[in-house]
Amino acid sequence: MNGVVFRKPEIVKFLWVNLSKASVVETNFRRVQFIDVAWWQPVLQREGIYDEIALASKDKDALIDRGRQVESAYRNIRLSLEENKEYLATNDFYIGEMDSRLKRRKSWLARNFCIEKLYRVLSVYGTSPARAVFAFFSILSVHVFITVALTPEQSHPIWIKDMISDYLAHSIQVMTLQKPSGFLCLSDSQKIIDSWFRVIGPVQLAVIALALRNSIRRY
Repeated sequence: MNGVVFRKPEIVKFLWVNLSKASVVETNFRRVQFIDVAWWQPVLQREGIYDEIALASKDKDALIDRGRQVESAYRNIRLSLEENKEYLATNDFYIGEMDSRLKRRKSWLARNFCIEKLYRVLSVYGTSPARAVFAFFSILSVHVFITVALTPEQSHPIWIKDMISDYLAHSIQVMTLQKPSGFLCLSDSQKIIDSWFRVIGPVQLAVIALALRNSIRRY
C-alpha cells in the first residue's frame, strides 16, 4: 500500500481487515474511515504500523529518511481516527508517531537525553495517567531518601514511625509547594535539593493533569 492515492478519501472505508503486516508509508489516510481494523504489533505490544518494526533493520541514514515517512504515516492515521471521533484508538498511533521521531535522532545520547524521551518515561507522552502517578511517587521517594541521607543524625526522630511520617510530610510539602512544617533541621545542601524538587514536583503534577485530561477526552 505504499504511495496509494485516494481520489475521494471521504468515501473510502477499511472494514474488518488486518493491516498489521501492510506497509503504509507515503499513503495519506486523511479522511479515510477505519472500522474494526487490526493493527496489533506483538513486537511493540501495542497497535501500530509494520513499517515501524522494519526501521530496526535500517542503517543510520536510511533510518532518518524512513523514520520521517513512518512518523508521517502514524500522524495521518491518527488524525483520520480523530476526525472520525475514534479517540480510544488514537493513543497507540500517537505513541508510534512520537517513538518514530525519537528513533530518527542520530546518536544514542540524542535519543535518550531529550525532552521527548523524558516525556515518554514520565507519562508515555501524556497518554498514561497511571505512569504519570507512578513517576510522581517515584520522584517523591527519591526526595525522601535524599532527605534522610542529608539530615544531620542528631535531628532524626527517635521513633521509626515518626521518622517516616516527618520525612514523607516534608517531601510532600516541598513537591506541592507548601510551607515546610519545620520538624526537620535542614542542611544547606538539603535546602538546595528542596529548591530543585519545588520545580520538579509541580511539573510532574501538571503532567498528571494533562494525562488525565487526555484520558477523559478519549473516553
